[in-house]
Amino acid sequence: MKKFSFILLIFLCFACKKGSDIAIAEVYGKKLYLSDIKEIIPPNLSEEDSVDFIQQYAEQWCKEKVILHEANKHLSFKERDFSKQIKQFREQLIINAYYDKITADSSFHHIPQREVVAFMEKNGMRSDIDKEIIKLNYVKLSQKSKLIPQIKAILFDDEKRISEKAKIEKLCGDSIEYYIEDDKWFYLDEIAAELPLRIANKSSIRAQNQYFEVEENRFHYLIVLLDYRAKQTNSEISNSEYRNVRLLLEQQRKREFFQQKSDQLYQKAKKEKKVIIFQ
Repeated sequence: MKKFSFILLIFLCFACKKGSDIAIAEVYGKKLYLSDIKEIIPPNLSEEDSVDFIQQYAEQWCKEKVILHEANKHLSFKERDFSKQIKQFREQLIINAYYDKITADSSFHHIPQREVVAFMEKNGMRSDIDKEIIKLNYVKLSQKSKLIPQIKAILFDDEKRISEKAKIEKLCGDSIEYYIEDDKWFYLDEIAAELPLRIANKSSIRAQNQYFEVEENRFHYLIVLLDYRAKQTNSEISNSEYRNVRLLLEQQRKREFFQQKSDQLYQKAKKEKKVIIFQ
């Protein structure tokens, strides 16, 4: 019956003459009209889904209005006065909109490739990689170790591996060898000589961690591959690195342009006696 009423409301809303409206909820005298949410109803919804959307929206609106009513009862006028913050926020939004408008022409702020390359070289972002390198965590245990399930549960969970490193380190006191830091690169050939590591798709490591559990020569290995880089000469730049640096330089150039524009406007206003600082 409730859904039938909402379906009827929707029908009436779309069938009614321009200027008429229908209230669908009321809280402490404040009404929510169907016209208030008509424009935000997602297109191409079925009749039933539209009804569900309106019902959920109306219920959330009612909850917010109840809380707002209670807040207004218990807060003083001063505690409820956000006019200063609203004014500052509005002014900042206007400045941001002006910034977006005057820096919208991307051709004006285009960064040529030579500048991107120069920036990367200056900041050590184009170092040669003479061999394949890899980042990893691993724990080497005895095959009979009772800690294997406990360490594996932490090491093979991306969140726990980071948040519970101290616990891993404590547990690894019983291990033969381990490494659980995330920031060091190793040569892949040297790691492969020490660990039973056979990687089928190396490039996929950059997108997602890979996990290996291997038993070999009476040892049990738990290995997490975190990142991988192939050989790279000084003339090679990955597309993602190039895009990120170019975007960084473009944003920097836009900020510099906006700062210059702001200074020019301020000096112009001062020259025209539109700026007065009272002593």
